This record gives sequence, structure tokens and C-alpha cells, in this order.
Amino acid sequence: MSKRKRRSAAERRAMVESWRKSGKSRSGFARELGVSPNSLRRWIREFDPPAFVEVVTRKAPGPAFLVRAGAAEIVVPAGFDGPELRRLVEALC
Repeated sequence: MSKRKRRSAAERRAMVESWRKSGKSRSGFARELGVSPNSLRRWIREFDPPAFVEVVTRKAPGPAFLVRAGAAEIVVPAGFDGPELRRLVEALC
């Protein structure tokens, strides 16, 4: 039976910062570290919680939304796929 190593907050933070600098995918980087991708995902949330994104309606031809994430603005047409929008916003934050 294998025991999981309990990592300190400083170790978890260092791993998250290394991942950010690496430019690698979360799952690929986790495999290289020998940790589960879910653990790395939890640590990222722990040290870099998601930012709030302002969503406002916009008057345009046809129904649409304007999503602001920092300096980026995205016009989202009505009927846009919700899960896809979530992935897009997460990538911007």
C-alpha cells in the first residue's frame, strides 16, 4: 500500500508557480511531478482563486452579451454554448 505525501502550503504554492512558468498543460505537468491532475487543480484554485468576471447585456442587432474579463471584451451571441463560454472565460482569467 502506498502512502501519499502530504505537501506543505509552501510546496504546493511552489508547484503551482512552476506550472505557470512551464507553459505545459496542467495534466502533463502533474504527471511529471507524480501528482494527480486533480490535486494540482485544487492547489491552483487554493493559491489563485478565479477572478470575478463582469457580464453585462449589450444592445446589438439580435440578443447578445458582452463579457468583460480584465481588459478583454467578448461579444457572446444568444445561443452560444454555455460550457464553451465557461472554458473561454476561465482561459482569460
